[in-house]
Amino acid sequence: MIKLCSFSILLLSLISGGNLISEMKSPASLNSTFSSSASGKRLTNQKIVNVKDAGAKGNSADDDLLIIQKVLDLIEQSGGGEIIIPKSVGNYMISNTLYVGSNTTITFTGNSYFKLSRYTTVGTMFRNKPGATGIVFNNPLLDGNHIFAGGSGQNGISFGNGGTCVVKGGHIRNFERGDIGPKDGGKGLQVESSSVVSFSADGTVIENCHKAISVHRDLSKRGKITASFNNIYAKRCDQFAIVTQTNGLDTSGLQLKVTVSNFTAENCGNVDGVFIMSRANNVKFLNGKVTGQNKVNSVIRGRYTSCSFSNIKIQQACVSVIDLNPSWYGPDTFLAQKNNYDLDITGAYDYLLKSDKVTSNPNRSLVRSNIKALVKSNASKGLVFGEARSNNTTLSISTSRGKKFEGSTFKMTTIGNKVDL
Repeated sequence: MIKLCSFSILLLSLISGGNLISEMKSPASLNSTFSSSASGKRLTNQKIVNVKDAGAKGNSADDDLLIIQKVLDLIEQSGGGEIIIPKSVGNYMISNTLYVGSNTTITFTGNSYFKLSRYTTVGTMFRNKPGATGIVFNNPLLDGNHIFAGGSGQNGISFGNGGTCVVKGGHIRNFERGDIGPKDGGKGLQVESSSVVSFSADGTVIENCHKAISVHRDLSKRGKITASFNNIYAKRCDQFAIVTQTNGLDTSGLQLKVTVSNFTAENCGNVDGVFIMSRANNVKFLNGKVTGQNKVNSVIRGRYTSCSFSNIKIQQACVSVIDLNPSWYGPDTFLAQKNNYDLDITGAYDYLLKSDKVTSNPNRSLVRSNIKALVKSNASKGLVFGEARSNNTTLSISTSRGKKFEGSTFKMTTIGNKVDL
């Protein structure tokens, strides 16, 4: 454990190196800050830093980036600790990415946000340092400020190539995608790259982002990603969730494990769909609700295997509930198979299952899967659309009126095929 005097010396050396000494309070006041928590209770093995005591302004005008990054570096070099973001007269303006090291807890105790003042060079407000672990965000309040500029876009919290990261509560809003391909930024929470031991988020509200949550696995590199999202409430996001794997094909189902449970997606899905999947494997969506006023193109879209959608209530109108066509993310010849759906559909829909026939991409079919749906009414145009042939995919559909349609398998359906429910 580093003694307080050593800790103060480390602080002063860090700050003087960054020409920020004039922004800091006296060493005596810093000592008391570092040895006490926000509630005044002394911690024996951690350092606690209030960013206001370190000189951050939080006035919605001055850039607080350098001071806050210095404090983050200090926490890391001292072996870990907590940085407190208290209520201020305004928001804390952030002009570039903040990098977080191991054993760092960032706690927002008031209602002041970290707010981007310009687009960042790497496209995110927070990113972990390579290999960092033991990172915790308590009630993060992050505002992307609708920054729209070059690159793929801006994200809220990005975590990749690291150990563990936990996000508890908070509000993440206004992160936009960019204007250069693949235009897949604008994510509230992003887990990416080759290896993440464990990422979890619970009780976070994500609003006005391009994507609420995103998981991406690069199969060209060794590793595994495990991520869980619970009680996520997304509002007015172009997509609720996107899960992708690139640079290869995972047939083992061992390189990715994602669980999304007890969620609400409200007025999401205006770009391609609510859930976007591309080569995803071993993803579980449980106990969720999709609701909204606008009719979306699709609810579940893309190609994926060994994934499940269990007890999902779909109250939003859509063209297709399940759409096997790849999204804008990119063409994909991956076969959709071994998936399970348990859906409660009360919103109006044109098709339950849709897959356009394209001769250059023959694998637009659902294989060895199960669809169980409770529907309010008939599909307005057809139960299944287009090239939806299947090997051993079962349909079990019932309505609130007690009618049922059960097909043990279906091999081929024609465009506009309708079943009277």
